Amino acid sequence: TTGSVEYLVCSQQLLCYVYGSAGICILYALVLPVGIYYTHKFYQYRQHPALQVRYPEICIFSATICVIHAFVAEQYFYLQRMFMTEQTIIILWISKLILPPLFLMMAVSIVFRFWIIHFNIRYAISQEKNDWQTLLAGDTSLKR
Repeated sequence: TTGSVEYLVCSQQLLCYVYGSAGICILYALVLPVGIYYTHKFYQYRQHPALQVRYPEICIFSATICVIHAFVAEQYFYLQRMFMTEQTIIILWISKLILPPLFLMMAVSIVFRFWIIHFNIRYAISQEKNDWQTLLAGDTSLKR
Protein backbone atom coordinates (compact mmCIF):
# COMPACT_ATOMS: atom_id res chain seq x y z
CA THR A 1 0.00 0.00 0.00
CA THR A 2 2.91 2.36 0.61
CA GLY A 3 4.00 2.05 -3.02
CA SER A 4 0.52 2.85 -4.32
CA VAL A 5 0.22 5.90 -2.04
CA GLU A 6 3.59 7.18 -3.22
CA TYR A 7 2.50 6.59 -6.82
CA LEU A 8 -0.72 8.57 -6.24
CA VAL A 9 1.15 11.44 -4.60
CA CYS A 10 3.74 11.47 -7.38
CA SER A 11 1.09 11.34 -10.12
CA GLN A 12 -0.88 14.12 -8.40
CA GLN A 13 2.22 16.30 -8.24
CA LEU A 14 2.94 15.58 -11.88
CA LEU A 15 -0.63 16.45 -12.84
CA CYS A 16 -0.41 19.72 -10.87
CA TYR A 17 2.89 20.48 -12.58
CA VAL A 18 1.40 19.87 -16.04
CA TYR A 19 -1.70 21.99 -15.33
CA GLY A 20 0.41 24.71 -13.74
CA SER A 21 2.77 24.75 -16.70
CA ALA A 22 -0.14 24.90 -19.13
CA GLY A 23 -1.65 27.83 -17.19
CA ILE A 24 1.61 29.73 -17.23
CA CYS A 25 2.09 29.03 -20.95
CA ILE A 26 -1.40 30.35 -21.72
CA LEU A 27 -0.77 33.40 -19.54
CA TYR A 28 2.62 34.24 -21.02
CA ALA A 29 1.79 33.33 -24.61
CA LEU A 30 -1.68 34.84 -24.89
CA VAL A 31 -3.05 36.95 -22.06
CA LEU A 32 -0.06 39.09 -21.11
CA PRO A 33 1.06 40.00 -24.67
CA VAL A 34 -2.49 40.85 -25.75
CA GLY A 35 -3.12 42.86 -22.57
CA ILE A 36 0.15 44.74 -22.86
CA TYR A 37 -0.32 45.39 -26.60
CA TYR A 38 -3.82 46.83 -26.28
CA THR A 39 -2.88 48.86 -23.21
CA HIS A 40 0.00 50.34 -25.21
CA LYS A 41 -2.28 51.08 -28.20
CA PHE A 42 -4.85 52.68 -25.92
CA TYR A 43 -2.07 54.79 -24.37
CA GLN A 44 -0.91 55.93 -27.83
CA TYR A 45 -4.37 57.15 -28.81
CA ARG A 46 -5.45 58.46 -25.39
CA GLN A 47 -5.72 62.05 -26.74
CA HIS A 48 -8.25 61.05 -29.40
CA PRO A 49 -11.63 62.74 -28.81
CA ALA A 50 -13.49 59.42 -28.85
CA LEU A 51 -11.27 58.09 -26.05
CA GLN A 52 -11.09 61.31 -24.02
CA VAL A 53 -14.67 60.90 -22.80
CA ARG A 54 -13.80 57.45 -21.44
CA TYR A 55 -11.16 58.70 -19.00
CA PRO A 56 -8.12 57.00 -20.56
CA GLU A 57 -5.82 57.57 -17.57
CA ILE A 58 -8.07 55.54 -15.29
CA CYS A 59 -8.56 52.92 -18.01
CA ILE A 60 -4.81 52.54 -18.55
CA PHE A 61 -4.27 52.31 -14.78
CA SER A 62 -6.93 49.58 -14.54
CA ALA A 63 -5.47 47.61 -17.45
CA THR A 64 -1.95 47.83 -16.02
CA ILE A 65 -3.12 46.68 -12.59
CA CYS A 66 -5.08 43.86 -14.26
CA VAL A 67 -1.96 42.63 -16.12
CA ILE A 68 0.14 42.81 -12.95
CA HIS A 69 -2.58 41.02 -10.98
CA ALA A 70 -2.77 38.24 -13.60
CA PHE A 71 1.00 37.79 -13.50
CA VAL A 72 1.24 37.70 -9.70
CA ALA A 73 -1.83 35.49 -9.30
CA GLU A 74 -0.57 32.95 -11.82
CA GLN A 75 2.82 32.84 -10.12
CA TYR A 76 1.10 32.39 -6.76
CA PHE A 77 -1.13 29.53 -7.91
CA TYR A 78 1.70 27.87 -9.82
CA LEU A 79 4.04 27.96 -6.83
CA GLN A 80 1.28 26.78 -4.52
CA ARG A 81 0.89 23.62 -6.61
CA MET A 82 4.62 22.92 -6.76
CA PHE A 83 6.91 21.43 -4.16
CA MET A 84 7.26 23.56 -1.06
CA THR A 85 10.72 24.93 -0.42
CA GLU A 86 11.79 27.83 1.74
CA GLN A 87 12.00 30.18 -1.24
CA THR A 88 8.53 29.29 -2.53
CA ILE A 89 7.03 29.80 0.92
CA ILE A 90 8.54 33.30 1.06
CA ILE A 91 7.24 34.09 -2.43
CA LEU A 92 3.80 32.74 -1.48
CA TRP A 93 3.64 35.02 1.55
CA ILE A 94 4.70 38.01 -0.52
CA SER A 95 2.05 37.11 -3.10
CA LYS A 96 -0.57 36.80 -0.37
CA LEU A 97 0.31 40.32 0.72
CA ILE A 98 0.32 41.75 -2.82
CA LEU A 99 -2.77 40.09 -4.37
CA PRO A 100 -5.57 41.62 -2.22
CA PRO A 101 -4.43 45.25 -2.62
CA LEU A 102 -3.96 44.73 -6.37
CA PHE A 103 -7.45 43.28 -6.70
CA LEU A 104 -8.88 46.11 -4.59
CA MET A 105 -7.11 48.78 -6.68
CA MET A 106 -8.33 47.14 -9.88
CA ALA A 107 -11.94 46.92 -8.67
CA VAL A 108 -12.01 50.45 -7.23
CA SER A 109 -10.51 52.00 -10.38
CA ILE A 110 -13.06 50.26 -12.61
CA VAL A 111 -15.98 51.27 -10.37
CA PHE A 112 -14.60 54.82 -10.08
CA ARG A 113 -14.32 55.11 -13.87
CA PHE A 114 -17.90 53.98 -14.42
CA TRP A 115 -19.08 56.26 -11.61
CA ILE A 116 -17.43 59.28 -13.26
CA ILE A 117 -18.80 58.36 -16.71
CA HIS A 118 -22.29 57.92 -15.23
CA PHE A 119 -22.30 61.36 -13.61
CA ASN A 120 -20.71 62.94 -16.68
CA ILE A 121 -23.60 61.62 -18.78
CA ARG A 122 -26.13 62.78 -16.19
CA TYR A 123 -24.54 66.26 -16.15
CA ALA A 124 -24.62 66.49 -19.97
CA ILE A 125 -28.28 65.46 -20.00
CA SER A 126 -29.19 68.04 -17.35
CA GLN A 127 -27.34 70.78 -19.25
CA GLU A 128 -29.13 69.85 -22.47
CA LYS A 129 -32.46 69.80 -20.62
CA ASN A 130 -31.68 73.20 -19.14
CA ASP A 131 -30.90 74.61 -22.61
CA TRP A 132 -34.22 73.34 -23.95
CA GLN A 133 -36.13 74.73 -20.98
CA THR A 134 -34.47 78.09 -21.56
CA LEU A 135 -35.43 78.09 -25.22
CA LEU A 136 -39.01 76.99 -24.57
CA ALA A 137 -39.63 79.36 -21.67
CA GLY A 138 -37.81 82.27 -23.25
CA ASP A 139 -36.36 82.97 -19.81
CA THR A 140 -32.73 84.09 -19.75
CA SER A 141 -32.34 83.46 -16.00
CA LEU A 142 -32.12 79.67 -16.60
CA LYS A 143 -29.08 79.95 -18.89
CA ARG A 144 -25.72 78.57 -17.86
